[in-house]
Amino acid sequence: MATQQELLIKIRGDIADIQTKLNKVQKDVSKTEKSFANVKKAMLKIGKVGAAAIGSVSAATAGLVAIGAKYSGEVQQTEFLMGRLDATTQELINTKAKEAQAMGMTEKQYRDSAASLGTFMKSMGMTTEEANKLIPQMVQLAADGAAFANVPMDEAMAAISSAAMGNYEALGKLNIEMSDALINNSSYAQELGKTTQEMTTAEKTQAIYNAMLERGTHLTGFAASESDSFSTQLQLTKTKVSEAAGALGEKLLPLFTPLIKAIGDMADKLKQAVDFFVSAYDATGNFTEALAATADYMGLPW
Repeated sequence: MATQQELLIKIRGDIADIQTKLNKVQKDVSKTEKSFANVKKAMLKIGKVGAAAIGSVSAATAGLVAIGAKYSGEVQQTEFLMGRLDATTQELINTKAKEAQAMGMTEKQYRDSAASLGTFMKSMGMTTEEANKLIPQMVQLAADGAAFANVPMDEAMAAISSAAMGNYEALGKLNIEMSDALINNSSYAQELGKTTQEMTTAEKTQAIYNAMLERGTHLTGFAASESDSFSTQLQLTKTKVSEAAGALGEKLLPLFTPLIKAIGDMADKLKQAVDFFVSAYDATGNFTEALAATADYMGLPW
């Protein structure tokens, strides 16, 4: 193995050889001012191409990181919501999630939807027993509605959540008609003996959900019957691929975040080097001096 002294001697020899060759290059390119202008243009082009290439790598990496960050945020949000629910509700959701694929959705989609539903029901004052009964029914209704209307599960779930807050028109995309009059005529309201104007917040929320189930009976079983269809399997596959990309991005997030910064810094330095070289060449008119000044500016040995 070469000693440090031998390596230094070799490096100095290599540098001297490079400088000799550069001197020869300078003599060749110094023949005409046009040659120098071409070198300047070439350096600018190199800088632009290099920066663009680095930018492309950075953009691709940033895209994966962004997907991972979004996925990680969704997972954390669901875990947070699940933690606020009763233990029996958590167990119910986790158990039902294992059957999600038969409804045309992933386990993550089921848990996200059910956790959000459970949290909303709890915030509206519904009891754990009432919520545990309705959560699976409402997720199933969303799945049936999504299969019927050929829309993503997330859209169907959003329509149901929106209707629960009074925006009944949102259910139109699932072919479910809803109004205060229909809610008042529902079996739940009739049994309660109250109109929506007289109900408590919890009662009205439960009345809306029960009315949705009654008005959506024509959708029952649609998700199961369509679970093997091309459109359902295609939508499910797209969701699985998206979640896989998110999971990958989440795992690589700690690595890619500093990498993106490093790539960005590299692009900045390349641009700075090209700009400095052009300025140095304009000032000196000498290729070698401009290159040497650029190397010094970038902190590189010359």
